[in-house]
Amino acid sequence: MPKYTNEDLKGLKSGAFEPIYFNEFQEYYKKAYDDEHANLLFVCYISGLRPIEVKRLIKENFIFETNYIIIDIYTAKKGVKRRIYIPRIKNIIINKFIDYVRNLTYPKQYVFGSFVRAKNIRSKFMYLNFKTQIGRVNINGIFQPFSFYVFRHNIMTLLAENGADFIDLQIFKGAQLNKNLFGSASFYIHRSRERMIKISKILRKILK
Repeated sequence: MPKYTNEDLKGLKSGAFEPIYFNEFQEYYKKAYDDEHANLLFVCYISGLRPIEVKRLIKENFIFETNYIIIDIYTAKKGVKRRIYIPRIKNIIINKFIDYVRNLTYPKQYVFGSFVRAKNIRSKFMYLNFKTQIGRVNINGIFQPFSFYVFRHNIMTLLAENGADFIDLQIFKGAQLNKNLFGSASFYIHRSRERMIKISKILRKILK
């Protein structure tokens, strides 16, 4: 686990974390600095995107099906490729996200170009969230802007709350299955379309 400077995240080891439910997130989304910031907030909220993964996200990583938006995310830390099925429900945030990606010009164009070009993606994200007051006031009365890792912990918590099992969570975040827990079976448990659709049904609950 990374070393956290955000006071709210320092409590995560003891389990002190209050999830950001979708009705609350929608209010933050309205405050976004611009379209790019708004859509990055949404991807972070629904996928728990890491900063390094922002740099690897290009237009051709997206597939638009009738019922799903499929995103291939190339992970870090010896992980495997993540494939996330976002349900295409009737929601203005999702509709705007589809338009945003489709309007990118080239297949290899960065989805969040100004963040990729920033000297420090984390700092830029935190700065914009602070500037637009996207975050929470902690128990000490200090405003804490949301970070990438707040959203990462948030989606994993929400998935677990809504019925995702341990393997679902590991596959969703792009982790290799723990050999100490699964033994040699860890080599034979793979991401499948059926499992990702199962997780997508849980995401549908989260997005209501």
